[in-house]
Amino acid sequence: MASFFVYGLVLAPAATRLIASIFAIVALSDHLHQTYKGLMNRV
Repeated sequence: MASFFVYGLVLAPAATRLIASIFAIVALSDHLHQTYKGLMNRV
């Protein structure tokens, strides 16, 4: 997967950055959801 991002940065940097930022936003959202879920289970 990482090698595709390296090739993407060389061949199509704008599209690769867009896809990478989408993955980062999804990962952050998943983390926040798990944190919220954990906090709600404590109450």
